[in-house]
Amino acid sequence: QRMLIRVSLLFSLFAFAPLFGAAQEPCEEGQHTFSVVIAPDSWPGEMSWVLTNGDGDLLLEADVQNAADTLYTFCIDAADWEDCMVFTMNDTYGDGLVGDAFYQVWLDGDMLVEGSGNYGFGQSHAIDCPPGWTCNEAIELNLGDDPITVSATGNVEWWTFTPAENGMYALSSCGSGCDTRLWV
Repeated sequence: QRMLIRVSLLFSLFAFAPLFGAAQEPCEEGQHTFSVVIAPDSWPGEMSWVLTNGDGDLLLEADVQNAADTLYTFCIDAADWEDCMVFTMNDTYGDGLVGDAFYQVWLDGDMLVEGSGNYGFGQSHAIDCPPGWTCNEAIELNLGDDPITVSATGNVEWWTFTPAENGMYALSSCGSGCDTRLWV
Protein backbone atom coordinates (compact mmCIF):
# COMPACT_ATOMS: atom_id res chain seq x y z
CA GLN A 1 0.00 0.00 0.00
CA ARG A 2 2.42 2.57 -1.31
CA MET A 3 0.17 5.57 -0.87
CA LEU A 4 -0.76 5.11 2.77
CA ILE A 5 0.82 8.00 4.65
CA ARG A 6 -1.20 8.54 7.80
CA VAL A 7 -4.12 6.75 9.42
CA SER A 8 -6.27 8.37 12.07
CA LEU A 9 -8.96 6.54 14.00
CA LEU A 10 -11.47 8.52 15.99
CA PHE A 11 -13.97 6.71 18.16
CA SER A 12 -17.44 7.60 19.41
CA LEU A 13 -18.41 10.13 16.77
CA PHE A 14 -22.13 10.62 16.99
CA ALA A 15 -22.74 13.54 14.64
CA PHE A 16 -20.36 12.88 11.75
CA ALA A 17 -21.27 15.75 9.45
CA PRO A 18 -20.38 18.63 11.82
CA LEU A 19 -17.31 16.84 13.18
CA PHE A 20 -16.04 15.59 9.86
CA GLY A 21 -14.10 18.68 8.85
CA ALA A 22 -12.75 19.30 12.36
CA ALA A 23 -11.91 15.66 13.09
CA GLN A 24 -9.36 15.23 10.32
CA GLU A 25 -5.98 16.75 9.89
CA PRO A 26 -5.44 18.20 6.41
CA CYS A 27 -3.34 16.18 4.02
CA GLU A 28 -0.31 17.68 2.36
CA GLU A 29 -0.56 19.47 -0.98
CA GLY A 30 -0.87 16.96 -3.80
CA GLN A 31 -2.84 14.54 -1.64
CA HIS A 32 -6.52 13.73 -1.19
CA THR A 33 -8.16 13.14 2.17
CA PHE A 34 -10.01 9.83 1.92
CA SER A 35 -12.28 8.93 4.85
CA VAL A 36 -14.62 6.08 5.71
CA VAL A 37 -17.25 6.58 8.42
CA ILE A 38 -18.55 3.39 10.02
CA ALA A 39 -21.55 3.23 12.36
CA PRO A 40 -21.51 -0.56 12.83
CA ASP A 41 -24.27 -2.89 13.83
CA SER A 42 -23.93 -5.22 16.82
CA TRP A 43 -21.49 -7.46 14.92
CA PRO A 44 -18.65 -5.19 13.74
CA GLY A 45 -16.22 -8.11 13.47
CA GLU A 46 -18.14 -9.29 10.38
CA MET A 47 -17.35 -6.07 8.53
CA SER A 48 -14.39 -5.10 6.37
CA TRP A 49 -13.89 -2.77 3.44
CA VAL A 50 -11.54 -2.37 0.48
CA LEU A 51 -10.71 0.37 -2.00
CA THR A 52 -9.40 -0.69 -5.40
CA ASN A 53 -8.79 1.09 -8.66
CA GLY A 54 -10.76 0.17 -11.78
CA ASP A 55 -8.22 -2.54 -12.66
CA GLY A 56 -8.79 -4.25 -9.29
CA ASP A 57 -5.47 -3.22 -7.72
CA LEU A 58 -5.85 -2.98 -3.93
CA LEU A 59 -5.19 0.50 -2.54
CA LEU A 60 -6.62 0.40 0.99
CA GLU A 61 -8.35 -2.14 3.21
CA ALA A 62 -9.50 -2.41 6.80
CA ASP A 63 -11.22 -4.88 9.10
CA VAL A 64 -13.81 -3.23 11.34
CA GLN A 65 -13.00 -4.29 14.89
CA ASN A 66 -14.58 -1.64 17.04
CA ALA A 67 -18.23 -1.59 18.08
CA ALA A 68 -18.05 2.21 18.41
CA ASP A 69 -18.65 4.62 15.55
CA THR A 70 -15.34 5.04 13.74
CA LEU A 71 -13.77 7.43 11.25
CA TYR A 72 -10.87 6.06 9.21
CA THR A 73 -8.84 8.80 7.51
CA PHE A 74 -6.09 8.32 4.92
CA CYS A 75 -3.99 10.68 2.85
CA ILE A 76 -3.75 9.43 -0.73
CA ASP A 77 -1.37 10.89 -3.28
CA ALA A 78 -3.40 12.62 -5.99
CA ALA A 79 -1.50 10.59 -8.62
CA ASP A 80 -2.83 7.36 -7.05
CA TRP A 81 -6.48 8.47 -7.19
CA GLU A 82 -7.68 7.32 -10.59
CA ASP A 83 -10.75 8.20 -12.62
CA CYS A 84 -12.36 4.87 -11.74
CA MET A 85 -12.24 3.62 -8.15
CA VAL A 86 -14.29 0.89 -6.44
CA PHE A 87 -15.24 0.87 -2.75
CA THR A 88 -16.55 -2.45 -1.40
CA MET A 89 -18.10 -3.06 2.02
CA ASN A 90 -18.00 -6.74 3.03
CA ASP A 91 -19.91 -8.76 5.61
CA THR A 92 -18.72 -12.30 6.41
CA TYR A 93 -22.10 -13.41 7.83
CA GLY A 94 -23.99 -12.27 4.75
CA ASP A 95 -26.59 -10.02 6.36
CA GLY A 96 -25.05 -6.62 5.68
CA LEU A 97 -25.86 -3.99 8.26
CA VAL A 98 -28.67 -4.53 10.75
CA GLY A 99 -30.70 -1.73 12.31
CA ASP A 100 -29.53 1.88 12.05
CA ALA A 101 -25.96 0.94 11.09
CA PHE A 102 -24.44 2.65 8.03
CA TYR A 103 -21.22 3.59 6.28
CA GLN A 104 -20.11 6.63 4.29
CA VAL A 105 -17.13 7.28 2.04
CA TRP A 106 -15.71 10.81 1.69
CA LEU A 107 -13.07 12.41 -0.53
CA ASP A 108 -11.80 15.88 0.39
CA GLY A 109 -14.93 16.55 2.44
CA ASP A 110 -17.42 15.44 -0.24
CA MET A 111 -19.49 12.31 0.37
CA LEU A 112 -19.04 9.85 -2.51
CA VAL A 113 -20.87 6.78 -1.23
CA GLU A 114 -23.19 5.72 1.55
CA GLY A 115 -24.78 2.42 2.37
CA SER A 116 -26.87 0.57 4.93
CA GLY A 117 -29.31 -2.30 5.22
CA ASN A 118 -29.00 -5.92 4.22
CA TYR A 119 -26.58 -5.99 1.29
CA GLY A 120 -25.67 -9.66 1.76
CA PHE A 121 -21.99 -10.58 1.73
CA GLY A 122 -20.86 -7.38 0.02
CA GLN A 123 -21.79 -4.18 -1.71
CA SER A 124 -19.54 -2.46 -4.27
CA HIS A 125 -19.74 1.14 -5.40
CA ALA A 126 -18.08 2.37 -8.59
CA ILE A 127 -16.75 5.91 -8.09
CA ASP A 128 -16.30 8.12 -11.15
CA CYS A 129 -16.16 5.13 -13.50
CA PRO A 130 -17.14 5.67 -17.15
CA PRO A 131 -20.57 4.74 -18.52
CA GLY A 132 -20.78 1.03 -19.20
CA TRP A 133 -18.26 0.13 -16.52
CA THR A 134 -20.92 -1.50 -14.31
CA CYS A 135 -24.10 -3.41 -15.04
CA ASN A 136 -26.10 -0.74 -13.19
CA GLU A 137 -24.81 1.97 -15.53
CA ALA A 138 -24.87 0.02 -18.80
CA ILE A 139 -24.74 1.88 -22.11
CA GLU A 140 -28.07 1.71 -23.93
CA LEU A 141 -27.87 0.33 -27.46
CA ASN A 142 -30.39 1.53 -30.02
CA LEU A 143 -30.83 -0.65 -33.09
CA GLY A 144 -31.74 1.01 -36.37
CA ASP A 145 -32.33 -0.67 -39.73
CA ASP A 146 -28.67 -1.68 -40.07
CA PRO A 147 -26.65 -4.00 -37.82
CA ILE A 148 -24.45 -2.22 -35.29
CA THR A 149 -21.04 -3.14 -33.95
CA VAL A 150 -19.85 -2.00 -30.54
CA SER A 151 -16.37 -2.35 -29.07
CA ALA A 152 -15.32 -2.12 -25.45
CA THR A 153 -13.03 0.78 -24.61
CA GLY A 154 -11.59 -1.02 -21.56
CA ASN A 155 -11.37 -4.42 -19.90
CA VAL A 156 -14.97 -4.23 -18.69
CA GLU A 157 -17.93 -2.71 -20.46
CA TRP A 158 -21.68 -3.28 -20.14
CA TRP A 159 -24.40 -2.57 -22.69
CA THR A 160 -28.14 -3.01 -22.50
CA PHE A 161 -30.55 -3.58 -25.38
CA THR A 162 -34.33 -3.70 -25.23
CA PRO A 163 -35.96 -4.81 -28.49
CA ALA A 164 -38.70 -2.53 -29.78
CA GLU A 165 -40.62 -5.51 -31.15
CA ASN A 166 -40.65 -9.31 -31.12
CA GLY A 167 -38.25 -10.88 -33.57
CA MET A 168 -34.90 -12.57 -34.15
CA TYR A 169 -31.80 -10.74 -32.96
CA ALA A 170 -28.22 -11.93 -33.32
CA LEU A 171 -25.73 -11.09 -30.58
CA SER A 172 -22.20 -12.33 -31.07
CA SER A 173 -18.72 -11.87 -29.70
CA CYS A 174 -17.14 -14.19 -32.26
CA GLY A 175 -13.86 -12.90 -33.59
CA SER A 176 -13.49 -10.31 -30.84
CA GLY A 177 -10.13 -11.75 -29.79
CA CYS A 178 -10.94 -11.48 -26.09
CA ASP A 179 -12.68 -13.47 -23.38
CA THR A 180 -16.26 -12.23 -23.70
CA ARG A 181 -19.45 -13.05 -21.76
CA LEU A 182 -22.96 -12.43 -23.06
CA TRP A 183 -25.91 -12.43 -20.66
CA VAL A 184 -29.41 -12.60 -22.12
